[in-house]
Amino acid sequence: MKNSTAKKRKQVPVGYLVVGVDPHKKKHAAVFVTQDFMTHSKLKFDNSREGFETVLERARTEMLKTECRGVIFAIETGAHHWRNLAYFLDEKGIPLRLINQFTLKRRREGKDLNHRKNDYRDSEVAAQLLCTGEFNAARLSQGVYAELRAAYGSYRRLVKEKTRTVNLVKSLLDGLFPEFTQVFKNPCGQTAASVLCTCAVPQAIAGMTESEFAGAIKAACQGRVMKGKLRVLHHVAMTSISKQGRPVLRHCAWTAVIPMLRFNPDFRDWAKKLRERPAGANPLSGREVMVAAVNKLLRLAFALVKNQALYQIPEPQPVEIAI
Repeated sequence: MKNSTAKKRKQVPVGYLVVGVDPHKKKHAAVFVTQDFMTHSKLKFDNSREGFETVLERARTEMLKTECRGVIFAIETGAHHWRNLAYFLDEKGIPLRLINQFTLKRRREGKDLNHRKNDYRDSEVAAQLLCTGEFNAARLSQGVYAELRAAYGSYRRLVKEKTRTVNLVKSLLDGLFPEFTQVFKNPCGQTAASVLCTCAVPQAIAGMTESEFAGAIKAACQGRVMKGKLRVLHHVAMTSISKQGRPVLRHCAWTAVIPMLRFNPDFRDWAKKLRERPAGANPLSGREVMVAAVNKLLRLAFALVKNQALYQIPEPQPVEIAI
């Protein structure tokens, strides 16, 4: 069985000075370590060509002090800040190896029970991982391959950002206009975006006629509009179950309405009239009756508190029976 760790350790020449680097956006932290794990110097340098020249000059000085015959860099691959330094060293012909950030974190946590964390400590651990053969080979893309890799990385980030934005819009619509995503699967489409920019709430849509609504969206949209979906959206806006307000209050009111529709004769008879209205008078379905009952309960509670009165069930009127 091949021992990959032993092969990696042979890639680190004996007697070389190891420079562990913890890269950051503005300043990198470097620690100069010999292969017996002895730390000799520490340095912070700018993320620029001048800063890279500075760390190279310090590496030459420490190499002479420690009587080392060469230098090799161990760079933690956190985020993308390590790339500038890596390409600079590769251009100068200086050997470097990459240290996985998760491997470094596990090693640091295992060695330091107090979980101390600072830039220089990560640089030390990176240098130690290089000496023990726990590193990755530095394969740096050049020319058109580097451009393709950077373009693909930017494309992936844009796709993730778009997905995050679409999910955010959908979550907001779930509380403001839950039927919207049932009509428009993609809320960022041309027609859907025009609707959201013009009248995002169902009350605004319900306050217009179908022709007025379609005309307003057509005027706001630069291209063709989906007239069929606009017609359906206008219809559902007339009877939306929008979840505006406080969710805890909505939950309490919804829970309180269920027994009232079953046992309160006033609410039960009122709900029966809404369901049994003729077709031309907009009869309500079961869930729509529940929403209307929640609205009635909240208005009733507000009136009772305002007038400081108690709720009384209306007494049934006697019915005269002819004999």
